[in-house]
Amino acid sequence: MKGDAEQRHYELRELLNGFCYVIRYGIAWQAMPNDFPP
Repeated sequence: MKGDAEQRHYELRELLNGFCYVIRYGIAWQAMPNDFPP
């Protein structure tokens, strides 16, 4: 990976947690709690 490449804005684990939350509870993406990344 190049040194000047754009870096991640959010941790991959936080994104995975958000995806799992949506899948588990079957809610709309916009209805997620605020403690997950946007």
